[in-house]
Amino acid sequence: MSIWKCFQMAMSSIVGNKMRSILTMLGIIIGITAVIALVSLMSGMTSEITDAFEEMGIESINVSIQDRSATKEVKPEEMEQLAEEHSDIIAGQSPTVSMPAFIKNGSDTISTQATGVNEYYLGMKKYNITYGRELTYVDVERKQKVCVIGTYIAKEVFGGDALGKSIQITGTPYEVVGILEEQKILRITVCIYRTLWRHTQTVHQP
Repeated sequence: MSIWKCFQMAMSSIVGNKMRSILTMLGIIIGITAVIALVSLMSGMTSEITDAFEEMGIESINVSIQDRSATKEVKPEEMEQLAEEHSDIIAGQSPTVSMPAFIKNGSDTISTQATGVNEYYLGMKKYNITYGRELTYVDVERKQKVCVIGTYIAKEVFGGDALGKSIQITGTPYEVVGILEEQKILRITVCIYRTLWRHTQTVHQP
């Protein structure tokens, strides 16, 4: 039997059974559409969940020293060397020194969490700068009294115009060089870790 003859028989069958043919086509269309929609939905959910975990820091490892009475310590220079030697698996590293702090500008005072870091920290945390600049290598090396503040603090303390202004963090003046992009976590102040080290040593002294 020729291909043309087979085609004619198929068309005759379709025309002779219109309702069955329509229902069959409708079932195929609905089935394919459902599969495509399900695959797209699962792909979107997977991407959203992955992004959520990345925001929580799934790509980072935090190492904390709990026993402050121990004689063994890890110096920032040792971590820098470790990151350089294993640059294929370590994208960046940053010491972090955190402490509760009060930011003061004139008579306005607000409580916040001050975090001392190096120039890699903001990029590792995926914090974006809306105004100004990030912390730099020069800031770290020179122990500059500069900081980056969150949108909430910029609005509450300075009415939004905070760049170049001076604030006091635990009694020490810092110049605001950057303002973070508005996000869920706004009550944050980031500065050079070496400038906070003296305060944290005092705060955590047993």
